[in-house]
Amino acid sequence: MIWKCKHIYTLVTLVALVGGCYQSHDFDPGREDARPPRDARVRRDSRVRRDSRVRRDSRVPDTSTPMDAGCRRSMGAPPNPLCDFSPAVPQPEGLSGACCYRTSNAGCTASPQFRFAALGLTTPRSLASPIVRGALNLAMDEERFNWLLSILAGPGPGLVSVRVGNGRRHADATFSFYADDAPPPGDSGRWDPTGEVGSLTGEILTLPALPRPFTVAVLDSTSGVTQIELPLSAFQVVRMRMSEGRSCVGTRGLRGYTTMDGEFEAFIRVDDAAATRVELPPLDTSLCNFIRGAASATSDCMTASPPTTWMVLPDARCDGATCTSTCVSGDVLGSPGTCNAWRVAGGFAAQGVTIR
Repeated sequence: MIWKCKHIYTLVTLVALVGGCYQSHDFDPGREDARPPRDARVRRDSRVRRDSRVRRDSRVPDTSTPMDAGCRRSMGAPPNPLCDFSPAVPQPEGLSGACCYRTSNAGCTASPQFRFAALGLTTPRSLASPIVRGALNLAMDEERFNWLLSILAGPGPGLVSVRVGNGRRHADATFSFYADDAPPPGDSGRWDPTGEVGSLTGEILTLPALPRPFTVAVLDSTSGVTQIELPLSAFQVVRMRMSEGRSCVGTRGLRGYTTMDGEFEAFIRVDDAAATRVELPPLDTSLCNFIRGAASATSDCMTASPPTTWMVLPDARCDGATCTSTCVSGDVLGSPGTCNAWRVAGGFAAQGVTIR
């Protein structure tokens, strides 16, 4: 009975947070403050266009294991009891080290492979709320939100080739990038990885804004149905400090992951958000309505009300592959200089995995 009450309270709190009753809160990057309802489903609006911007970037080398055959990845340390923190965590006996990595990169420091383990979003506030942040981190714990990043030697000293994108989990607890096979509706290549040349100074990676957008997705734990997609433009790694033989970014503690060793920035365009629907009973709305603070709205956010009246205003502008926080609020999103996107930023933790 206690669990049921808590479950109902969580849903009501989520509706309040994204529907307009925002309250200020201190950012605690290591906490997962809430457990959201498990029956949420998010689908891509069938109106979404096939967009060449989301196609695979063939210039980025494939960093899967076969191209790195001389590298020996291993389980490394014995299982970490802190990693067995929930009955929903799959195969917890395979989680080791300070960040609960599945694979040690200590023998492959020239080509480490990672899966994001937690997010500490700080903006926009609709996504940075404790409930929504907790929902995303719960999905990462359960390995149904698999955001992958892999590194290979780059074209010169201090340079590395980085690939980032949505991942697929396999039964043996290894992962792989999608390859033009994202489920409909929507572009089949929207989950494909993209990448760019980054810089590596000691154990710290930086990656400039990617020239191509990509989408990461949360899947349902039983049916595999897509629950939520985040279409990200101009993603960049501001700072990523690796530890434990380049197997960890951040650590796992009793209260969750610390996300101070990783920092990223990206942007979600209003038109991309309008093309993604969110179904969270009793909510049935678009990602655009969800982010702007009108989660109970059922109308098209692009035409329902002027953007200057939104609770969470667009605070960035994207023109093609270039996004900036320099813009002005306006009611015509297509006008020159008018904000047409939300800046998405915060910290992250990551753990070593094997990417096929």
